[in-house]
Amino acid sequence: MILCLMALLYSCKKDKIDIPEESPFFDFLNSTGIKIDTIEKAAVSWEYGFRFSPIKNGQVTKLGIKLPGVGDFKVKLYDLDTQTVLAEQIVSSLVKSEESFLSINNTNLTAGKEYGLSVVADVFFRTTNTNLTAFSFPIKKGSLNILSFNEDNTCGTSGCGKFPVTVNLNRLAPCVNLVFNPDN
Repeated sequence: MILCLMALLYSCKKDKIDIPEESPFFDFLNSTGIKIDTIEKAAVSWEYGFRFSPIKNGQVTKLGIKLPGVGDFKVKLYDLDTQTVLAEQIVSSLVKSEESFLSINNTNLTAGKEYGLSVVADVFFRTTNTNLTAFSFPIKKGSLNILSFNEDNTCGTSGCGKFPVTVNLNRLAPCVNLVFNPDN
């Protein structure tokens, strides 16, 4: 009887498919054919990040940064249809150039809908293509379509209050990230 129960539990466990967490935005720093400039102190704080759309429904569980500086930085997740902030956290960078994530209440994202992820900072890694061509969007990374890199340098240390509208295809600052758990 016990052996049958153990066999049943094992077979149920085998059928469960674990979908790995996705955290795609730092991948730009590992791309081939790019040049990375490190800006340890810009003249002003600005808000910058990525516009994206999930391919599958899922949940964001963490917000993160990777910056060439230490300090506390505001990270925001926007619903771009309504320009509302779905999640906002101050994420601390304790070690230069190291990833730092902060857990948030699970925030549901809907497939096909557009979202924005940004950080307010005066430090960044700036990536450009070595052949001086523009980045071509959309870029599929896991269960997300990355639609553009956006920035605004007029907002100051509080950020813009809305997701930045200026699209920059020539230079990206992939310093903000999230953890996305797509549904099965």
